[in-house]
Amino acid sequence: MSFNLTLNSYDGRDAARVVVPIGVRDIAAGAFAKHAEIESIELPEGLEAIGDEAFRGCLGLHEVMLPSTLRSLGRRAFRNCAALERVVVPAGLEVVPEGAFSQCARLREVVGGAGLYGIGEEAFAGCKALAVCEPLEHALDIGDRAFSWCVSLPALDFPREMVYIGHAAFRHCTALSALSLPEKITYLADDAFLGCAGLEG
Repeated sequence: MSFNLTLNSYDGRDAARVVVPIGVRDIAAGAFAKHAEIESIELPEGLEAIGDEAFRGCLGLHEVMLPSTLRSLGRRAFRNCAALERVVVPAGLEVVPEGAFSQCARLREVVGGAGLYGIGEEAFAGCKALAVCEPLEHALDIGDRAFSWCVSLPALDFPREMVYIGHAAFRHCTALSALSLPEKITYLADDAFLGCAGLEG
């Protein structure tokens, strides 16, 4: 027997660890938003979609492993998860959308993402501790301000098939000292690397 359930909201209190049950296919918009007491959450295999702002403002959440079955991640899904340090992106996810992990000030490592095509506007904006971001090795389209103020990113190595880097995509990435741009990129905004002092001169 199989189930196709949607988790619409979470009403728990004072639970540091949350396990989403097997059978849940969708987590609705805002379902866990602003539950600052949650420190870890286990997402089941079979989960396919996480809605807009589903975990926004979960200030205690420190690590997320997105299941391999995930196909859709909502806008600002993990915005302002201030304690979040590590994210594993599954190969089946094609887009990290607008603001998905923005303002996660302690996020230092994002791994995986082999199937990504695009990284949306402000997806990782303000992630000041971000030093490792494997999805950048795969994504072909990087939206406006996607990595603005990621002041700990040291280097960038884009895929050869890269087609688009948007406005202020890497603005004020002050630790950035090396990058390799593909020869056949279709669009590179004039201000994509504005304020990247390590690249100047």
